[in-house]
Amino acid sequence: MAKTYDADEFTLETLLKDYADLRIPPFQRPFKWTNEELNDLFADIESVISASKDKSSKALSHFMGAMVFSKVSKSEGQGAEGGFYILDGQQRVTTLTLILCVVAKRMQLLASQEVLPKRQIDRSAFAAVHLNKLFSQPPGEDSEGVPVLSLQELDSNCYARIIRAAPESLVTGASSTAYSKRQIDKIYDQIVSKINSVVKNEQDDGKDPFTLLDAWAKCLSALLSIVVIVAEDESAAFRLFETLNARGLELSAADLIKNKLFAICSTDDQRTIVRDKWKTLLAFDAVDADVVGFLRTKWLSDSELKRKVKGEWKLNEFIRKDDLFDAFRDYLDQHKTERNLVGKFMEELVASAEMYEEIVSAQKRPDSDYFAEFRAINDLGAKTCRPLLLSLYKSNKSLISEVSKLIEPLIVRWMVSKQVANVLETTFASLAGYVSEMSPRIQSSEIYAHVKFELMKLDVPGDSAFRQSFSKWRPANTSRVARHILCRINESMSSTREIAAGTDDVHVEHIFPKSPSKAAYEESGIIEGDEAEELSQLIGNLTLLDASINKKIKNWKFSDKLAGRPDKALPVKGINASVLTINSELKLLHAWTKQEIESRSVRFADMAVRIWPWLGRT
Repeated sequence: MAKTYDADEFTLETLLKDYADLRIPPFQRPFKWTNEELNDLFADIESVISASKDKSSKALSHFMGAMVFSKVSKSEGQGAEGGFYILDGQQRVTTLTLILCVVAKRMQLLASQEVLPKRQIDRSAFAAVHLNKLFSQPPGEDSEGVPVLSLQELDSNCYARIIRAAPESLVTGASSTAYSKRQIDKIYDQIVSKINSVVKNEQDDGKDPFTLLDAWAKCLSALLSIVVIVAEDESAAFRLFETLNARGLELSAADLIKNKLFAICSTDDQRTIVRDKWKTLLAFDAVDADVVGFLRTKWLSDSELKRKVKGEWKLNEFIRKDDLFDAFRDYLDQHKTERNLVGKFMEELVASAEMYEEIVSAQKRPDSDYFAEFRAINDLGAKTCRPLLLSLYKSNKSLISEVSKLIEPLIVRWMVSKQVANVLETTFASLAGYVSEMSPRIQSSEIYAHVKFELMKLDVPGDSAFRQSFSKWRPANTSRVARHILCRINESMSSTREIAAGTDDVHVEHIFPKSPSKAAYEESGIIEGDEAEELSQLIGNLTLLDASINKKIKNWKFSDKLAGRPDKALPVKGINASVLTINSELKLLHAWTKQEIESRSVRFADMAVRIWPWLGRT
């Protein structure tokens, strides 16, 4: 088996020497550490320096955690071959080198203030040794030097400016520059302030601050232990991230896919396309919230995304999140000779992202032609059907409404009966691939017939089993799912569509409270403990209340919930004030007991069978 990882232990000095070309890949996030992380790091360094002063014990190195690098390949076109990407450890390496930079430059300032020329020269040489550790090519008369570390694009100029700046810049820090105030500048200012305080404290105590700063530099260089794991490729690195996440920020398959796109770019124009289009992708809220989820949905919904595995092209390949990067990497590698692959790929991603946004964030798109269908499916928390919906949206919009009428009852029956969701996921993915591949070739009626036929193969609970499950159903929460179910029930009870399913103008109410008062227990006869908890969650104990009815009634006993408090200076509306049909029968009752809750659950179950019918099942 080929070796996938190399791992070894380094000091900061040996790390910068052995890995003299360290880069932050284009997909990485900018520098993000705050004062909290910086303070923790300073505390670690100070404890090591304190221990090193103890003559009675041998100074021990301090373990800084593991970092993950990957080799930069020839094909990536990001500078000379032989460099290494820092995939995990950017924050620590950047901060440590900034501290070493400030310490060395503060030493240079102190050296310049020496009266004796020889002492000035000797101390300047000591400071230069420490500072030059940060450069693969040290600064000279004709060169400003080449730093070992190259940061992500947005931070690169800031970091290089700091490393190359004259020692006199420490007097005011980064804030005196004309550059924009990035987080790396803010942290640099804090480091300068901390090191200047160290110097002042030593001087106030009548001590030589140069000696202490030299100890700081030696500690940073030689007494901090770092394990470096080098992955042979991005795929190996991604697998490693599943089990390893040190102080740096975790990478996702989306980060690695973005990096792969940069890697196959052959021109600056192509890299600009990737950069700009990726920003456009993240402008969609649904994509920004879960980029990996979007990319996986895109893969499963598009028959054009195919790769060769063991010499055979895989069509409509089902991919899980763990394998997503491998799939996109292979696709991009195997198609990179196609004309304008990068441009077409990014355009297609953005087009799909706009459709995905409408599907996933339906509540923000009330103008959508499919607002009701998408909102209903989102209210039910149904994510497994997104590839099918995206495929329909792209290639066969005319079927969205009809297929959605199949999806909602399927999801409700599946959810209430607690069926395994994985079965639906693979079925919907397969249908998405079919729709994508066949839409240009056959009639919509044939595609619908195929979708319906495949869904009928699923072991969807029949009416009897569904009725039984629904009567015992306790929704996991009372947010969108329970509200949608109750809205549908209310619609079925009303002669007019007085509210739309999923509307924000109503909220879910536990008739017997989740946190009952003593009066609520006494009036209902419900036993405190397990019985009360189970009954309060039962579907028959839930109702909808108009948004105008005050939520203050939520823990009251039933009779008070009905009447509210109309006679007070600040009246509180109760259930009797509701205009919703679902509450009509409640207004006729005088008590709310275990029997009422269970019988209402059974009535709702009978209605659920009619509201969500399933393809002739009984």
